[in-house]
Amino acid sequence: MKKSSDNNQDRKKKKHPVFEVLAGLMGLVTILTGCYEYRGPYTNEQVQELLDNRFPGAAITFKKKSNKVWNCWFDDLPEAVFQVREAKGGGDPVPAFYSYLACNASDILWRYYVELYREKTGSLDCWTISNLDSGETYFRLSFTTVKEISQAVKQLKAFYAWGAEQPHWEHMKSRCSVSIFCTYEGDKLPAANPLRHNYSQRPSEDCDKLLEHYQDVIQEYYAYYLLPCTEFTQEELLSYAEKVWDWTELRGAPERVLRGEEQLPLEMFSGIKIHGRAHSYAEVSFGGLYVMVSRLGLEVNGTPDHFTFKGANGRIYEFSYDFCYETDISRTSSKERIVTVWYYLCDGARVERETWEYGTSDRILPEAKVSGKEAEAMLGIQLIYTE
Repeated sequence: MKKSSDNNQDRKKKKHPVFEVLAGLMGLVTILTGCYEYRGPYTNEQVQELLDNRFPGAAITFKKKSNKVWNCWFDDLPEAVFQVREAKGGGDPVPAFYSYLACNASDILWRYYVELYREKTGSLDCWTISNLDSGETYFRLSFTTVKEISQAVKQLKAFYAWGAEQPHWEHMKSRCSVSIFCTYEGDKLPAANPLRHNYSQRPSEDCDKLLEHYQDVIQEYYAYYLLPCTEFTQEELLSYAEKVWDWTELRGAPERVLRGEEQLPLEMFSGIKIHGRAHSYAEVSFGGLYVMVSRLGLEVNGTPDHFTFKGANGRIYEFSYDFCYETDISRTSSKERIVTVWYYLCDGARVERETWEYGTSDRILPEAKVSGKEAEAMLGIQLIYTE
């Protein structure tokens, strides 16, 4: 009897594998779906507490609009009605959901003051501002010159200076979810990766930082491609490039450059933006290639945007930013995708990369490959990377 009892106890302690799997799955489902903690229904007292904490000392009136929404307004600004409402929040990484009271006063104030400023005071016509009534709160700007970004920042600073004199502006700037989005579109060539062409900031940030950033971006664009620029001299562009693209520190640059048995100093190529994927497929712009060819002492004629040179293998190469055409690479998709394909000439014959490479890359730029057998034959050097 004792042995039988022990066996029964063992069977109770030892669960069937199926039950263990089911228990594990139930635990996983609990983790994935999370749990929800409802903290309502919310009262007028809780709304008042939220407003007191968010806007200390401010006189605010509110009225319940529905079970989960209250209309609110500052007593000295009754035309800017904002809401306190019941909302849902979630945890990360564990999705433990819960309810809370949210307030959209900062965004409402932003939209109200933007409209008031444009109607009564000043201009923001450099910026694209649309659909404010439907909830859009962003400023957007696409530009191509330092002059354009300077004028846009000047308008923004004037708006901020005016706003600082308006009631409750400090609450808007500190909590507003609005962003100022800027996109540098470049000149005739794409301002895409690896160039830093997108940028955004909050209204609470210094406008001068926006201007400084984009002055740098524009200079980087022209220094990368070595295009003629009315806002920076060629000397300024080359000096800028020397500072920011030092091959002894630049990510994507090789660890060694060999010309036959001779090891060339990496500093010889500083000022040329080079990048690659997984220590291979290193590329430079056509302008960067012009500088490399010149420093290697090869016979070159022309300018960085259109030049010819005699390669180390004796062939004549010609590069130009105008050597391009458009093609559709959608192939496997019903959606048309038109890209610009650049090529160069070798002894008068067109040389271009396979268009499938454009479909697998986010970099569709006028660049030359400077690693691999063909590039080594052209330049007479070898880029050495170590894993």
